[in-house]
Amino acid sequence: MARLVNGLALVVIARRSLGGYHCAMFREFLDRKERQVLQSNSVTWLVVGAALWGGSIRLDAIPILTWLVLACMLHASRRMRAFPGQIFVGLALYVALAVGNRGYIPIPGPVYYFVIVAVAAVAMVPFVADRIVAPRIAGWWSTLIFPMAWVVAEFGRSRLIPGASWGSIAYTQYGNLALMQLVAVTGIWGISFLIAWFAAILNWAAEHDFAWATIRGVAMGYAIVLCGVLVGGGLRLALANSDGRSMRAAVVSFPKELFVPGEVTRIVEGRVDGDQRVAMGEKVARLHEWFLESARREARSGAKLVA
Repeated sequence: MARLVNGLALVVIARRSLGGYHCAMFREFLDRKERQVLQSNSVTWLVVGAALWGGSIRLDAIPILTWLVLACMLHASRRMRAFPGQIFVGLALYVALAVGNRGYIPIPGPVYYFVIVAVAAVAMVPFVADRIVAPRIAGWWSTLIFPMAWVVAEFGRSRLIPGASWGSIAYTQYGNLALMQLVAVTGIWGISFLIAWFAAILNWAAEHDFAWATIRGVAMGYAIVLCGVLVGGGLRLALANSDGRSMRAAVVSFPKELFVPGEVTRIVEGRVDGDQRVAMGEKVARLHEWFLESARREARSGAKLVA
């Protein structure tokens, strides 16, 4: 990273030192050198973003990773040439999603990797839309393209595929109770919009060299919106009626080690081969016994409702 920054600095210094000297060939050399440095820098951001994306899926206990992921990926997408830059972004998304979702999406074998192609294609839509549309819009309005495209892609996916809202970045913010209150007004799409808008604003500010006089209005506007959401959510929690009667409840889930990835999906869809029915039946019987024993344990502990 230091070499990239130093190389870019030398290019800028050399360009300024030319002054009124109109050496076309030397200027062309400098332009080419600057493009190479920026391209290498973009690849670095792309690799970092892909690594964070995969990590944010596996490490859902670190919600801030999601905010950084989109900022890094969007930065790389904007700095690269439209072609083949978007292809590189798509490949990075594919690798990150394939590694991150391995074991989470219950689809076995090669079919899993074809499913990830579709997931990555949907995730690419906001980046392509931002790359094409945002440069054509002047001012801070361009920062709205990426978050709007992201929400449209997530919402469309939730209506068109069986997985519904599976994989939405809003779920990564589970546990942030104040932020989660926004769902009562906008659904999960409001959280997704805020995360994607943060990435767009951060990149817009970087493109303006973080000049406070230029970015002040947009930065303050976003800060006010985010703080308003958090404060409003906090007030909703603080003022919620907690005087009602409470009831202890418990939730039990099936033991993941009982089934290999994909078996539950095949059972639900009725795609169990004949030679596997006996073994699968034994697993289902053990599952039923496990559920009954877990429900009894929670009931003995005082739970009035077990789901």
